[in-house]
Amino acid sequence: MVVRVLIVRAPGTNCDFETALAFRELSCDTSIITFSRLIQNGKLVHDFDILVFPGGFSYGDYVRAGAVLGKRLIARIGSEIRDFLRGGGLIMGICNGFQILVEAGLIPGTDNIRIALTTNISLRYECRWTILKYESKNSPLSNSLKTGYILRIPVGHGEGRVITKSTNDLKLLVDNDLILFRYVKPDGTYAEGEYPWNPNGSTYDIAGLQNVDRNVIGMMPHPERAFYTWQLPDWTRNRELVYREKFADGYLILRAVIQYILK
Repeated sequence: MVVRVLIVRAPGTNCDFETALAFRELSCDTSIITFSRLIQNGKLVHDFDILVFPGGFSYGDYVRAGAVLGKRLIARIGSEIRDFLRGGGLIMGICNGFQILVEAGLIPGTDNIRIALTTNISLRYECRWTILKYESKNSPLSNSLKTGYILRIPVGHGEGRVITKSTNDLKLLVDNDLILFRYVKPDGTYAEGEYPWNPNGSTYDIAGLQNVDRNVIGMMPHPERAFYTWQLPDWTRNRELVYREKFADGYLILRAVIQYILK
């Protein structure tokens, strides 16, 4: 079976090509389609197994990051998106894509848990390498990643701070196993909000979430930017690693997404 991946491009998207390259490296039949074309024919989603919203600044991030595309997505083809998910499809959002999915209400996928993505606590754009711990016991990534696995993945965002309306909303995220990744320090302990290990001040060091139905996932760090070993920040000090290992930690995340469809 060849996994079919649709990457949605909109005005301001700038990570579509790199994301497509990564999925093609994983032998996926990958297409980049503009959002305007998609809303003209929402049934296009049914030609694919995975729908990906990549990073960038869709529609200039006017109002809030991801707000315009997220609201238009649900207003224009919300029924097709829901049918796509009911049919076994998977949706992934990376950085701006994560913001889009939160704005669309697809993450967390219930009105009982109230979350938002807002401006980094540093009040500036953060572009740096982060260390993540995979948290979930049951997600689309669990076929490949074990709970507690540590990964190095970079971020690049200005509005990546996950906040909850109340401590009870955070408790529901934890109790329902909706947290995919948390930021940690180099020794593997949680960042506990400490900068720069938690680059945006995100509540509970949250770096990625899934929805209650476990078929929509989102993360602020960019796995496509840590797909090959030569993309790692220290690869010149470990040149032998590049010759020995072609892929880095971002590969593990995207491979897990593919294996979810193939299982």
